[in-house]
Amino acid sequence: GGNRFEDLIVADGLSTGIRSENATENTIRRVRLIGNFEGAHLAGGSVIIDSIAQGNGSWGFRLTGDGGNKLVNNIATGNQQGIAVLGDGNDLRGNIAEENVEYGISVWGDDANLKGNTASHNDGWGISVSGAGASLLANDSIGNSGNGFEIRNGDAKVLKNKAIHNGSAGFAVRNAQVKFSRNVAVGNLQE
Repeated sequence: GGNRFEDLIVADGLSTGIRSENATENTIRRVRLIGNFEGAHLAGGSVIIDSIAQGNGSWGFRLTGDGGNKLVNNIATGNQQGIAVLGDGNDLRGNIAEENVEYGISVWGDDANLKGNTASHNDGWGISVSGAGASLLANDSIGNSGNGFEIRNGDAKVLKNKAIHNGSAGFAVRNAQVKFSRNVAVGNLQE
């Protein structure tokens, strides 16, 4: 197993609030990462639950490496980038990414599972996935300056998602095959 960080406040650091790139299977639970250069940067197989990354100068939460990272019920707000995950087999559920300077949620890698996440009022796109076998279920992307959802470079199943009042397309597809079912796109500048 990796490192465990629970019930902490890590604030006003000139570097990363919590960084554990060399150990896998790290856990962050109920941690507030405020005003650091980067909120958290963890290696593959890590879990972040019920935590907040706010006002960090780079990523709020960044996870790199395969091994099925899990992010559940977290908030990334006012960071340069909200949530970034790189690697295969990632699971993101019930996260909120709002008012980040660039994007809300971005996942690169195969077999990503995103359910019940919300990206709102980010200055770039809301939610982006790139890779084969992605599943997006019941996510909301609202009021972002760029696309609500971006699906790239692979295939995806996109079911019951909402793209509302985004500054570009509600759902943008690039070099991907996507199966859409029961999604809603309303008031986006490019429908």
